[in-house]
Amino acid sequence: MPVLFVVLLLAAIVSPLPPDASRSPFPASEHPRSAVQPFDDSMWVKVDSVSIGSPPSSYWRGLCLDPNGTDVWVAAGDGTPLVQKRNRFTGALVDSFTGQGTGPYDLVRLGDSLCVANFSTNAFYIYDTLGSFIRSFSFPPGDLRGVDWDGTDFWASAASSPFCVYTLDPTGTVKKTLTPAGSPTPTWMGVITLDRAYDHRLWISNGTSSTDNIYYCSFDTTANTYSILATFSLPTSPGYPGGLAFDGPDSTGSHVWAIGRSSTWLWRLKVHEPVITHDVGATAIVAPVDTVDTGTLVTPMAAVSNFGTQEETFLARLAIGTGYTDTTTVTLGPGVTDTLAFSDWGADSVGTFAVRCTTELAGDADPANDVATDSVIVYPFTGIEEGRRLPVAFSLDHVLPNPSTGYTTIGFAIPHSSRVNLSIYSSSGSLVITLYNSTLAAGYHSLNCNLRTGSRKMLPAGVYLVRLEAGAFTSARKLVVQR
Repeated sequence: MPVLFVVLLLAAIVSPLPPDASRSPFPASEHPRSAVQPFDDSMWVKVDSVSIGSPPSSYWRGLCLDPNGTDVWVAAGDGTPLVQKRNRFTGALVDSFTGQGTGPYDLVRLGDSLCVANFSTNAFYIYDTLGSFIRSFSFPPGDLRGVDWDGTDFWASAASSPFCVYTLDPTGTVKKTLTPAGSPTPTWMGVITLDRAYDHRLWISNGTSSTDNIYYCSFDTTANTYSILATFSLPTSPGYPGGLAFDGPDSTGSHVWAIGRSSTWLWRLKVHEPVITHDVGATAIVAPVDTVDTGTLVTPMAAVSNFGTQEETFLARLAIGTGYTDTTTVTLGPGVTDTLAFSDWGADSVGTFAVRCTTELAGDADPANDVATDSVIVYPFTGIEEGRRLPVAFSLDHVLPNPSTGYTTIGFAIPHSSRVNLSIYSSSGSLVITLYNSTLAAGYHSLNCNLRTGSRKMLPAGVYLVRLEAGAFTSARKLVVQR
């Protein structure tokens, strides 16, 4: 009966990857936008400003915020498209690069990439944040000006009458054409930014020096229209808008950042009061999961999050089967996730048991995220038994202990000689390491794994998948590593 001993040699579990044109550089989708709410819920109050200096080539055009919360990206010039990264609190230059073509007008951050809308070529250019070109695609309607991204689609504006707003898929195919409705009507179209505080809202710059308005609009992607609810001007005159970016919502409210085309100033303007949301939820069962040996004492654990905008104190309840329930009270700040430990549970009975964690908060805005579920199998495992008959079927029997703090044993069976591939994958499906890939004789086998990297560092905490492939048979079990 063969016994395999393997030390995991891992160069790196997570490593940064350069942008790749073959993969999507776009963040996950936000909620869908459809019906219109025809009322003005905005304000326009200057909060602060910072000088970013004169534009290096003709005009400032385009503005977007960096996810780090400290910097902004701006495009400059009607000629060579110079893209700059500046500190949004001091105005200091952080980085810059020269892009493709001529005539940048607006830009938006897409995860690890930047998309620049170019009016002279009517095209979008995708770069990584170091300025390396990734790809480009055309804007079929022509006269391209503004661009934003909602997680699924691009939003773009055209400066030709009737001044439409378009949605496009990531390849540039037009999906929706929104035309202006009601009064007043736009007299020109410049940059755009979606309002993230209220659904069905959009900010558009008028874009002409004679009428330097910024439009606050509602839109309806069922009727394919948008309407101007209010108009505003930049704090100085003439204030021909050069770029807009939306910030928030957070505990201070929501803000629009704006620059003038020929101005040296970057302004922050409050446009909405804080949106108060009470929303907590259970996000994952950490333990017990997958397989546990009989008689094991397990500390049940679950991850919970505060998705709302206020600090919340709430009850979390964890149940295993019908014989175990425990509760704990937790206080979390907005946006915070924590892993809770409950009183110990003894795996005394063989079988499969449902594991369920729920959160309880009065007035919770989204009850759908209040429950996380998983299951645990209690299985008697006391080692590999000598002299057992050959197995009658392939099986991945156990991963024990699980959760593991540094060592685990993987048991499996093969009924006849087969080529076996046993590997560990990350929870996102990426191969971490191949443990074994060769031919094994029929029998019950055990693989003992010391969960350390090649540099002898412990395998990072997280959820992994142990996957067995033998002939046409494939099976996987979850492995939780705790620290």
